Amino acid sequence: MIEHGDRVMVAVSGGKDSLCLVDMLRDRQRRAPIMFDIFPVHYNADDTNAAVVAAHLRARDYDYRIIPRSPQPPIQTKSPCFNCTRERRDRLFAEAQSMQCRKIAFAHHQDDIIQTVLLNLFFVGEISTMPPRLELSERGLVIIRPLALVDEAAITRYARVEKYPALPNVCPHAGKTNRQRMADIIQSVETICPHARTNIYRALQRVKTGYLT
Repeated sequence: MIEHGDRVMVAVSGGKDSLCLVDMLRDRQRRAPIMFDIFPVHYNADDTNAAVVAAHLRARDYDYRIIPRSPQPPIQTKSPCFNCTRERRDRLFAEAQSMQCRKIAFAHHQDDIIQTVLLNLFFVGEISTMPPRLELSERGLVIIRPLALVDEAAITRYARVEKYPALPNVCPHAGKTNRQRMADIIQSVETICPHARTNIYRALQRVKTGYLT
């Protein structure tokens, strides 16, 4: 995912996943046989949370940036989550290009990837998910997801040990999204099939094309 000489923007929302990611990358940076730079960047969706994130990164001596909210409202669609995600991604992509960071690291973990499988299956009608490495040739950027093999439970334990700040979720749709519904479905299925989560993830690497139409 990371090569010698890379400049990597790390998207830091302030949640446990992204704080874990930036710490993990700095630890790897110190021990890896290659040289690369990391730059934590936080998109300011809420001034109070942004101040907490900035204080946390400053205390750990990171060279970070805070991106202000866009003065223009995002294009409206039927999905408010799509609007928010699109706005944040566009601002992060533009910032990465201005900083000459070819790679952007997102903190999506294994559970996120599994939930996306179901989201795309149910709502899009396709079998796909978020790959650990995705080239955006039209933008000259590469998205990487270094936590792709890590389950959320492990990140939660690590965050507890590191005593990461707990930020309130300011999204008015928190807990009511389709992604949360997929997480609930997986949890329910696990009561009758304990390995359901693992099997969904393994299925992505065991596609039997001869049995597909």
